[in-house]
Amino acid sequence: MQNTEWKLYGDGRIYSLAKDPLEQTPLMKEDLTKKVKRKISTFEKVLEGYEVTN
Repeated sequence: MQNTEWKLYGDGRIYSLAKDPLEQTPLMKEDLTKKVKRKISTFEKVLEGYEVTN
């Protein structure tokens, strides 16, 4: 799940696409601002709606 600024993978990895467009360094949720945490929480809710298949 992503927007133009942030990307969240189903395994929990978070990237700032503005600061790390090559996704080299995942961020820790607890290090994010409250505003960004709210956005990531929205992403998580969307991802919960998808069934993972192998």
